[in-house]
Amino acid sequence: MAEELLRIDDLHTSFFLEDSVVRAVEGVTFSVRRGEALGLVGESGCGKSVTALSMLRLVQEPGRVLRGRVTFSGRDLLTLPESAMRRVRGGEIAMIFQEPKAALNPVFTIEFQIQEMLRVHTALSKADRRRRTVELLDKVGIAEPAQRMKDYPHQLSGGQAQRVMTAMALSCRPKLLVADEPTTALDVTVQARIMRLFRQLQEEIEFAFVLITHDIALCAQAADRIAVMYAGVIVEIAATRELIRNPLHPYTRGLLDSLPGRTARRELRSIPGTVPDPAAKPPGCFFSSRCPLAEARCRDELPEMREIAPDHWVRCVRV
Repeated sequence: MAEELLRIDDLHTSFFLEDSVVRAVEGVTFSVRRGEALGLVGESGCGKSVTALSMLRLVQEPGRVLRGRVTFSGRDLLTLPESAMRRVRGGEIAMIFQEPKAALNPVFTIEFQIQEMLRVHTALSKADRRRRTVELLDKVGIAEPAQRMKDYPHQLSGGQAQRVMTAMALSCRPKLLVADEPTTALDVTVQARIMRLFRQLQEEIEFAFVLITHDIALCAQAADRIAVMYAGVIVEIAATRELIRNPLHPYTRGLLDSLPGRTARRELRSIPGTVPDPAAKPPGCFFSSRCPLAEARCRDELPEMREIAPDHWVRCVRV
């Protein structure tokens, strides 16, 4: 088993509004091993993106990380001085945000934005930064990179913008890449090309990869392990093949049953009910109101994560 690169322990992040407290992340614990691809999957609003932002100390007011540890290469990122944390962001941990066109600055060329990353995090000369920019754009599949790097973000298609964001993220050869919904708003064929690109680059550069998505089918294609998140907590985590073949948490089963073509039935099976309000979560298991297996004790206390099989963890009293 590979060495742990990143470990998140008991992470809690809340947003303090005028009339309520939104408990976005509650006791999240998981690890990422060197060189692996981990999928973090769950419905919109379950806390996936907030977990990533908390890890990088990018949560904005009125949000606040309340407690927990984020250990990366032996350092707790939550206690690092801000000057040291700025060197980690982009240099050792890179993040690709949702909506690549919105993440790119519309008033600067692609060349300027990639070279700015290299200027901040490396000691390369201006000429070397330019050569590196061309190499990066070529590596991520941008045709005629020496010409296209003069373009502005509005001149790019959605797939091209995602490739440029990938080039920027990998410009400093990070140890860990976090991609937040990297295929949102892309058509299916472009999605497949982008995911193949990530896997190819991961093999070449040997970085660890966290894929944040609501699409468990995408995780099944791209990740070595999958962590399933619901209402701010991890409910199941296992190797991809194990989780797909033997889902133990009722929410994981519900996600898989909602996939087209998984069974011979023609009608898709949806998960009944709705995700609880993060500002008014019920006691006990947060999934209990939607769970077909729920019993009285499920509504009293939030279950602990338990290792049911080697490296297969689940948060459910019925397993």
